Amino acid sequence: MTLVVLVTQIPYWVYWQVAGWGDRSRNVILRSIAAIVSAISYGLHWLLRWPGLWLARVRQYYSDRFACNLTGNPNGLAAALLKLSGLTASAIEQQGQTHPLLESFDLLLPIAPRAAISPDPRLLQSGLEWDVSNSGRHWLTLNQSHPRLGDRLTLLAGYARQWRLVPAVSLRAVNIQSIPARSPQLRLQAAPFLGAAAGSAIALLLWLVGRVAEVFDWRSIDWFSGDRGLLWGLMLMGFSIGTILRINAFFPDIRSTNTQVDPALAGLLSDAAKLPVDSQPVRLQGKLLGRSGIRNWLGQDLLLQTEDGLVKLHYLSQLGAAGNLLLHPHRPDTLVGRSITITGWFRRGATLWIDVESLRSSGGVTFRSGHPVWSTILAIAAALLGTYLILHS
Repeated sequence: MTLVVLVTQIPYWVYWQVAGWGDRSRNVILRSIAAIVSAISYGLHWLLRWPGLWLARVRQYYSDRFACNLTGNPNGLAAALLKLSGLTASAIEQQGQTHPLLESFDLLLPIAPRAAISPDPRLLQSGLEWDVSNSGRHWLTLNQSHPRLGDRLTLLAGYARQWRLVPAVSLRAVNIQSIPARSPQLRLQAAPFLGAAAGSAIALLLWLVGRVAEVFDWRSIDWFSGDRGLLWGLMLMGFSIGTILRINAFFPDIRSTNTQVDPALAGLLSDAAKLPVDSQPVRLQGKLLGRSGIRNWLGQDLLLQTEDGLVKLHYLSQLGAAGNLLLHPHRPDTLVGRSITITGWFRRGATLWIDVESLRSSGGVTFRSGHPVWSTILAIAAALLGTYLILHS
């Protein structure tokens, strides 16, 4: 893990230093270059993290067990994890941004900063029930650097009972049988990936048909065999169909009749069966936290501070991902530290976040995001590219 983290520090250091240099520069061209270089470096940092994610999660289970064997005190570790989680959220709130060391060294930390729960004790039970009860929790945490906190606390409680101790933290077990069957929603959540897999399966089946055609000298279809254009084309078309099927559920129309205004986070977390595809339109008021300048042009550190705690914000420019790098004044990082009103889609997964539809400051400045539009454009582009690959294979 030390080696993995060391490798990821190089592009992260480039991102941080180049972005800071770009913020100090007044030359438009140099600022644009700095924005592009820092964005590429930041993306490379996250790409290099992927090989270490599984190892980082497994390491935490072993380290928890080792700590319990060494100290004989699983309750102490459970209390420490909860305290660290709350203090991490408090530190982010006090500093007004995620410290770069928390982000760059997260694979080595005992608690993932992005998954730190609110220090509000009212959210503890409802916030962690998802970790131990949701049917899709294993798939939805594949891109996480740490195991689910509720899962770790449940294991520690099991260790305590095994040693005839009263668990310090005992989550209320949710009866899975009482939760409505979520398999249709889980399939809808994974529709783009299932579509790509289905497209690949069809292509492999056609490859087999092509092999048979070669044996019997059926020249009209023997070209199916081993055709990579057919494979990539059907994979892209399957991804496109899955994305289109998911869009309406993922981004329902935001109307006054279905939008919750300033809801309590505890209420939004109360249903342990929720998946990210179960979109809840919300309108929340709070203070925008995060980095300013080029270091946040991708929107990687946008947080809404509410009375209940922090919520991660996902913002996409109306011009798409590339629009986040353009030099224009309509950037959410210019509103950091100010009171804002967020309208968007609240999602419950391994972490909590809101896909922003609009962001309005107390002064009336409004920024709109482009999530639904660009999801549609991505689906159409994938379908067109897939069709082109098939026709020219």
